[in-house]
Amino acid sequence: MSPPRPGPRLRLACALVLALGAVGPAAAAGEDAAAEEVPAELPAEAPDAPEPTISPADPAQLALTWVRELVRRGDFHEAEGVLRDALVSMPHHHDLVFQLAQVLRWQGQFEAAFEQLAFALELDPRSVDALVARGSLHAQVGEYLRAQAVVSRLQDIDAPADQIDELKLRILQHQGRWWEVRRRAKAFEREHGRSEQSRAVLTRPRGVQVGANWSIELRQPSPRVDWGLHTRLSPHDRIRLWVGYDGSTWLGDQEHGVSGGVHLLAPKGFSFVLAGGAAWPGLRVARAHGELGFGIRTPVKLELEVGLGVRMYGAADSLLVLGRLGARLPFTDWFAIRAALFMGMIRIQETLAQEPAPGALFSLEVKPHDRVTIDVGYSFTTELFITPWAEELQELLIHRVPTSVTVKVNPRFTLRVGWSLEFWGEQPPFNRFEVLPTLHL
Repeated sequence: MSPPRPGPRLRLACALVLALGAVGPAAAAGEDAAAEEVPAELPAEAPDAPEPTISPADPAQLALTWVRELVRRGDFHEAEGVLRDALVSMPHHHDLVFQLAQVLRWQGQFEAAFEQLAFALELDPRSVDALVARGSLHAQVGEYLRAQAVVSRLQDIDAPADQIDELKLRILQHQGRWWEVRRRAKAFEREHGRSEQSRAVLTRPRGVQVGANWSIELRQPSPRVDWGLHTRLSPHDRIRLWVGYDGSTWLGDQEHGVSGGVHLLAPKGFSFVLAGGAAWPGLRVARAHGELGFGIRTPVKLELEVGLGVRMYGAADSLLVLGRLGARLPFTDWFAIRAALFMGMIRIQETLAQEPAPGALFSLEVKPHDRVTIDVGYSFTTELFITPWAEELQELLIHRVPTSVTVKVNPRFTLRVGWSLEFWGEQPPFNRFEVLPTLHL
């Protein structure tokens, strides 16, 4: 669990020392203000930073030291505030401007980060740190030619070879060229020694996930058991592919199904999804589904998906999924709230009747440890459902109260264990237990 956020007294003390120090000449910061690159596909973890040592004689160094501590804690918003307060009295301090650009980038404010990096390069056109950060940011937003132009600029000013090669690694990594970037990372370590970036590349999974799932529902009059095997691939930074198999057994009837899809991610949070699947039971009605959707994720963690998802049951009875509006609101680095609203339409072929099929989800996400995540929530959905002995489809309002614990055992293995209490229409409530191990290859 992260340390508590700094109180107003300490923030005020920082501001007072900065104001007093601004009377005399602003001392240049003695330490390198550059922070390590955060891999695009991994959770954004703040770089390590030393414990702050407050020295009133150098207000700029005081601000930078405290900012590094805030970044280490993951409190980027507070770090941005400290830097902006410092820049009021020292607007042309290069290291403060550069560090503000980094903090803005870690918060996803890319346009503002570009502006601050441009200002930092006006103050010092040969700043290697600012050039490397600018090249990394160009690569992060998909502007690979501009990132390569920054590499050329670094070569023109005879920047250190290790920083140039490390920027090349970051560009390859953002391009999603995982096999080549691993080869280059090994060559980098042979020539320059290990760096944080090369270590992140070589210890990071290669974009392949293989997961299994097993669950049991203690229903009446007989339990239901589900199992499956799923594979997810990331051949490129903006492409996700998945394929899976699922099976179940209930009341002596076995069902087998396959599914797959592709998820394309565009710059500025846009995405496109195409997916489908089918299942073949022994006694129940066969079913199939397809999805075609367009989505956008905003900088404030709001997600909007519109499109059409169709689930066909037997004689063309269908459930249409029209869209989803969701959000994840992180209040601290260890607590977040997630919520989503769904809307669909049920259409019965025989009567041509159409009825709305709403749904919603709400959950609390708590991280008591860096490797442990606990989710507790509630959801309701409207589904079409058929039992082996029924001749007609049933429309059910399903309520779930799920709880799960996810443990990141190591960078390549994650285990999730869950339990939920479920209410299916007028049927008696039942318990559901599940286990989901995942390998990150």
